Amino acid sequence: MAPSGDGMLLNAHDLVEVRVASPSANEAGHTARVKEAGAQSLTLLLLPAQRSLASIGTRLTVRKADQDRIVSWDVVVEKVSEKPLALVAGILSSHEQEQRRSHARLAMHLKAKYLPAGPDAIWQSAEICDLSEGGARLLGPIRHEPGECVLLELLVGKTLLRTDGVVRHCTVQDGAAGTFVLGVEFVDLSQDDRGAIVRFLVDCRMKSVREAGSSLYNYIPRPPIRMVRSGKK
Repeated sequence: MAPSGDGMLLNAHDLVEVRVASPSANEAGHTARVKEAGAQSLTLLLLPAQRSLASIGTRLTVRKADQDRIVSWDVVVEKVSEKPLALVAGILSSHEQEQRRSHARLAMHLKAKYLPAGPDAIWQSAEICDLSEGGARLLGPIRHEPGECVLLELLVGKTLLRTDGVVRHCTVQDGAAGTFVLGVEFVDLSQDDRGAIVRFLVDCRMKSVREAGSSLYNYIPRPPIRMVRSGKK
């Protein structure tokens, strides 16, 4: 087991996010499974499409997240094996940070779809329950582990948005068998896409304010109208 600075352990069979230590701006994270983890090294199982990670001397960042914190390990690839594709990496250091929601979320019901990681993955229908410029909470048909990567597609206003995301937590929806609540953090969101989300959220909030104001007006008691009849003097 690979310990972090505050006791969070990396265990065999955990799913983790793996990135090259100095990735390009558009490079997404990869989801890998831990085969073995020790105090000084760890072994990761990779998919054939992730061979670019399996190069001796490459420095990687391995991240594991739960609902409260993220722990990352800086590692260097020391050995690569085939069938199955795996790498052994030496642990250089570890870091921990508390997950803080820095963006206000707005509740809504918005149709979307997402593509899980993996060569045989297919698009899944989903419904967004709340949205912010930093991520979304959505209902989906598949259980996912924290750290899994997904490609999310949704329509915000008139903008069709496609962005990479990382699953931060996944729970079963109460009273709905086969439906899961996913917390997804956006990854490498472009300024244009972030701006589209912000404008969409502002429009939604203004619409809610207008609707609330209209409903309030309908409930304001108004004095009765008195009918005055003119009579002959």
